[in-house]
Amino acid sequence: MAESTDTASSCVASCICDDEIKKVCESNEDNNNFDKQNDSTITKLSKNLYKIIKSLKKNANHHDHIISMAIVVIEEVGLFIDDENSREVFDPASWNDSAAYRIPLKHCKFKELNCRLEAIPVGDVLILNLSSINNNIKSRSIVVECYKHFNPYSSDISGKFMNTKIFSHRLKNELLTPIKDEVLNDIQVTNPSLVGLPLELKLKIIQYLKQRDKDNLKKTCQKFYNIIK
Repeated sequence: MAESTDTASSCVASCICDDEIKKVCESNEDNNNFDKQNDSTITKLSKNLYKIIKSLKKNANHHDHIISMAIVVIEEVGLFIDDENSREVFDPASWNDSAAYRIPLKHCKFKELNCRLEAIPVGDVLILNLSSINNNIKSRSIVVECYKHFNPYSSDISGKFMNTKIFSHRLKNELLTPIKDEVLNDIQVTNPSLVGLPLELKLKIIQYLKQRDKDNLKKTCQKFYNIIK
């Protein structure tokens, strides 16, 4: 009798959990539809993401789909999976060692920018950690709420993904760009960051600053200290 009661309680809890996920997905989908109505572009998945999603196995979970989105965004900045097998079949599970997904990334131009993406599943959340392989640069991490960007109840592939622009901007602004700028600054390659600008542009910017601002800028890093002193 106690066993049947436990089973019933488990089923009720499961139903409640599913209902909560549906509510989150429906809420995000409403917001997404509002964005679509106020966006002049045609709403559809990018070709790269669509191709990857079509190649996923049928038992792919919400974490696999979020990683698929992350890989597409990462490829936009010139980083690609350093694994020949991934070119034919994209299977995030092949990089999962039970605790986390560990994906080697190779830059198309600079080997110094080679990185490793680690994705750690924690319930309905995915922790994305990006670290440099060849440089002593601190790693960056973000926490992604899976059901804010993925709707498992949609029968349409395009309808499964939500808030893709927000996801893309977060990944680039909080992970990819800081790592890229710091590595390029370390190997003294010109880049769009303030530190990575050519010396003549830095001097031009500094001459328009007030003395108080110059003093503050001088305290930010050794390079600006040497320029301003």
